Amino acid sequence: MAAAEVRVEPVDFEAWVTEKADALLRFAYVLTGDSNLAEDAVQDALTTACARWGRVSRADDPEAYVKRMVVNAHISWWRRFRRREAPVDDPVRTARAVPDGTAQRAEADAIWDLCATLPDKQRAAVVLRFYEELS
Repeated sequence: MAAAEVRVEPVDFEAWVTEKADALLRFAYVLTGDSNLAEDAVQDALTTACARWGRVSRADDPEAYVKRMVVNAHISWWRRFRRREAPVDDPVRTARAVPDGTAQRAEADAIWDLCATLPDKQRAAVVLRFYEELS
């Protein structure tokens, strides 16, 4: 072997994770703002990295490669779950502030029930006068 040729031994995945796990968790916590989400993102990234460790370990900077996987894992989580959420300020206050329309529907149903008892011409006159606002 020539002196200029340097052979780099592949890094063992378990040894690499032991060395980098704390840094990855700190990075993920800063990214997500939540320790549980951070742990999930790191776990997803490391699962993927383990399956592709041959390629990941040959990268110029395996730590940056895995950090990008953490970011991608968090983005995937966000896309799956955040879009489904519709947060409100205060559900109790919102429920009081916005009527659900039950009373109005009950009143409208009662009016239609009464209209149904009218003869056809009277029912037509009521509909034209009150619902169509005609004279």
